[in-house]
Amino acid sequence: MSTIESGVDNSNGQCQCGCQERISQLEQENKELKEIVRDLQETVSENFEYHSKKIADTNSRVTKLEEDVSDGQEDGGQTDESTNQQPSVEPETAVEDLVESIPSHAAEEHLDPTEERCHFILSDVVDYTKSVPAGRMMTSSEIKTILNAKEDEQTIYSQQVSRVIDVLETLGEGEIVVKDGRDSRGRRVVFTDELVQRLKKLGRNSGVTGMEVTG
Repeated sequence: MSTIESGVDNSNGQCQCGCQERISQLEQENKELKEIVRDLQETVSENFEYHSKKIADTNSRVTKLEEDVSDGQEDGGQTDESTNQQPSVEPETAVEDLVESIPSHAAEEHLDPTEERCHFILSDVVDYTKSVPAGRMMTSSEIKTILNAKEDEQTIYSQQVSRVIDVLETLGEGEIVVKDGRDSRGRRVVFTDELVQRLKKLGRNSGVTGMEVTG
């Protein structure tokens, strides 16, 4: 009987030891998961603050530029008929405000580099995109090609392209959708047809020469 009891005791001891190890392992995994969640929450918070600040900064620049234009018209007195004409389309998103309120020749002065690159793309979005069932699309690879051609003295990095895409999506207010790509062309940026048509009308006098992207 003592041998049997001894065997049972050993088995119970091994079981308890194994359970304790498993509990310790689960506690460690739980701790690591909590750290991951905390890191993700901090990242989301930082991204929200970044994009909120970008929108606020852009709106502030747009407002100041509108005031400058209004002051210039008042100082100039009589204006010709073309100056008095109202825009044929009313902006409905922040990206349209960006194109309408800031002419291309002033974009570099009034916008930060990421916003200025967005403005450049938006001013000729029809030439830079191709038709797809959901609207018109361009890829992150195509955006990089466009910006490299625009800034021929500088190298455009993938991180800069990602920032451009993020700002476009934020200012697009649901009319610019970003989808993850599964090939070397990278993320897809899809503009609704309605937004593209409004941007086309707003950007007719932007003075930017487009570079058509095919493929």
